[in-house]
Amino acid sequence: MKYLRPSEPDKLPEEWLEYTWKLTVVLFFLSLCFVCINTVGGTAWRGWEVLLWGWLGATGLATDPTTFAWFANPLLVLTLLFFRSQRFGLALIVGIPSLLLALSSFQLQGMAELDESGAMANLFFDLGFYLWLVCFIIPVVMSTLFYRLRKAKQREEALGELDE
Repeated sequence: MKYLRPSEPDKLPEEWLEYTWKLTVVLFFLSLCFVCINTVGGTAWRGWEVLLWGWLGATGLATDPTTFAWFANPLLVLTLLFFRSQRFGLALIVGIPSLLLALSSFQLQGMAELDESGAMANLFFDLGFYLWLVCFIIPVVMSTLFYRLRKAKQREEALGELDE
């Protein structure tokens, strides 16, 4: 693995591109294995269950208040596709709204219990939820770094052409 040297602060190793999307995918699948949401009533929702049923939050039937945070997942896939194809500007354009959608899940106050009452139970987040959130932060931060480095390199090349 290449490390940044003080004499080369404007270069990120290409391996970081590969490591970034792989780390994000691994963390996403880990978040599916861990508990994401616990209710005061004792119900624990694993990440794969939230992924499977989370779209119901947009209907307003399963959560209080209505949330669209689940829709950050397809945007994460798009962000990673753009990042992997080194289209860092597009990765940022899609990644920032996906991060904001994911962060909107903090507005959740209650979740329908799976019993006859249909009452909303207070909830709190667990490890899987925070792993899921990190999956949105990593590509946005790294896309920003790679985008800025690419722009700096293009500026440098343009100035070099003017000098000639």
